[in-house]
Amino acid sequence: MASGMIGGLVGAQPQIIEGVRGIFNVDQLKQAVGLNSGYNIAKATVVSIEQTTNLGGGAVWSLETINNICEYTHHHGLKVHMDGSRLLNACIATGIKASSYCEHVDSVSIDFAKGLGAPMGSVLAGSQAFIDKAWFYKFQQGGVMHQAGFMAAACIYALDHNIQRLSQDHANASYFAERLSQHHDIEVMTVETNIVIFTLNRRDSFDAYQLHQILLQKGIRLLALNDRQLRAIFHMDIQTKSIDKIIKIIIGVLPT
Repeated sequence: MASGMIGGLVGAQPQIIEGVRGIFNVDQLKQAVGLNSGYNIAKATVVSIEQTTNLGGGAVWSLETINNICEYTHHHGLKVHMDGSRLLNACIATGIKASSYCEHVDSVSIDFAKGLGAPMGSVLAGSQAFIDKAWFYKFQQGGVMHQAGFMAAACIYALDHNIQRLSQDHANASYFAERLSQHHDIEVMTVETNIVIFTLNRRDSFDAYQLHQILLQKGIRLLALNDRQLRAIFHMDIQTKSIDKIIKIIIGVLPT
């Protein structure tokens, strides 16, 4: 939704559902999609789910929840899109195949430039009619790149070599969270995959934005989500041996 993207490009209005760690259920969806008729009620057309959740700390949608969402939406003539930026992280964490997670969704996107380690690149999958329409809008909106074979080569390499190693990112995230949670002024969200979100409990010290700037100057890049919370994402460029050093720096700058 950055820069009003949805409204500007397609004239749609997003309806946010406040689930648990970015995951909502069918009952919450029923209240949000606005199936009741009325001239003043926007008609819902598509439901989007994110696997794994970003600001939910890498939480994994269960297969049962996804299927229940798809069954309800399809019954009412709606489409389901899966933002699968970290879909393969979910696969590694649960042992469930991507094809199973995506069996009933209408479209899915996968990003190769995150945990899979490609320098750039993502793919969109769906029915032939959907992809034909996507190509049209891609060209219409200027999304054309010629000689893109080198990008595709990196993505293919990632699929062949970097999927199973995602488990190391998960292990690093869990170890980082375990070490960080030992500090009495830090509360760490439960880690499921490669994202760690933690909260600074003390309000008489500097806030998360200040800590972000201090750590950035020391070569550690985190994201301040608000004045109390920060997010750390683990990927193939972060080695296990570096985590203790990172923890030492973070603890070292926190007030005693």
